[in-house]
Amino acid sequence: MTTLTNNNETNDNGLGPIKKGLLTGPLFKVFWFIAFTLLILNLNYVFQLGNVNWIERSFFLGAALFFVIKNPLANKVVVSGFVIIVLSIFLFSSLTGFAEFSWNRTINATLATVSIFMFLLAIPNQEERLYMLKTIAAVTPILVVTGFLYKLLIGRPMFAFDYNGIMRYGGGTIPAFLAAGAYSSSIAYSMMFRHSKKIIYLAFAFASLFACVLSGSRMPTVCATICIFTIIFASIKNGVLRIIFVFSGVVTITVGLLTVGGDLLARFSSGSSSGRDLIWKSVMIWADRYPWTGVGFGHQHLLISDYVQKLTHTRATHNEYVRLAGELGYIGSTFFIIGIFMMLYFAPVKKGISDTLVTLIVLGTFFLYSYSDNTMSAAYCMLAPIAYALGSGLTTETDQKTE
Repeated sequence: MTTLTNNNETNDNGLGPIKKGLLTGPLFKVFWFIAFTLLILNLNYVFQLGNVNWIERSFFLGAALFFVIKNPLANKVVVSGFVIIVLSIFLFSSLTGFAEFSWNRTINATLATVSIFMFLLAIPNQEERLYMLKTIAAVTPILVVTGFLYKLLIGRPMFAFDYNGIMRYGGGTIPAFLAAGAYSSSIAYSMMFRHSKKIIYLAFAFASLFACVLSGSRMPTVCATICIFTIIFASIKNGVLRIIFVFSGVVTITVGLLTVGGDLLARFSSGSSSGRDLIWKSVMIWADRYPWTGVGFGHQHLLISDYVQKLTHTRATHNEYVRLAGELGYIGSTFFIIGIFMMLYFAPVKKGISDTLVTLIVLGTFFLYSYSDNTMSAAYCMLAPIAYALGSGLTTETDQKTE
């Protein structure tokens, strides 16, 4: 059984020589590298520079534009999903009667969002797939290294305490971002193991999961665990090796939780929502006031009361479904989510039932993660399904001879 695939690596979509030009390829890599450098350095958190995320997203947007110009477009379903997302944003935002609506906020939020989604719009060649995948995989190791460097050079602590007094590891950033990065890295390493069967990638996948555990972040740890086991289990064809993998994996995770995972278990057992219930109530009040249009894309921080922001120390909704309901209304948010699913499900290359099941599980974890965080507007989180899509199209020399 063959499902929708992205194997047309040679089609130039009528754009001719520009796609083979001397500038688009190198410029894509340069912009991609700078964007990742800014993402990992976390200058706004480390050096208190204020909101400089727009610089990082500008380089991601530039990289995405060169990426799409250079490569053939993905299948029509993926492109249609992207169009649905953009149309839902501008249509429902234009209809809102929210007094504090600002097109400047909506456009900035849209550019920040699509700067990541656009990497699913085109089909990269094998070299680009590996380049992008290895960059995403390197996020966790680099965050660990930068954490040590920041501690050594400027005395920035690598650990933080939450409201329960539980110690959480953040490396070179904050614990929540480290967890999201580790979630994406674990998928990237798992896909590289699937492609090459090199044990080093398997080791790094579990090392990324270990970093996720140390961060004390519950949902990304669960999602990373499910993804690692699903992707690697499907990659191993030998029944005995599968049993050994499952057994060793369970033992490793159990030992890890019982030794260094005490803080994570404490957060699980606390049953606390970390104040998310208060945030969601604040946003849903506005969703009920503007059920048909929402208040406008990119306006979530205006919906959370000052009292709740001071209590929770955040201006983010930490639930994409609640955020989208508040910003786009119930109908607009439904179209947005449908568009996201179309892009994420049809971008990966699927060659059979096994690939389809793995895709559904990996995407299911992403949508589960979206219940507790702003995954669709956070680069660290969105890199996870992108890594899966990139890895799904990797082919070995054997694959290429049989195609």
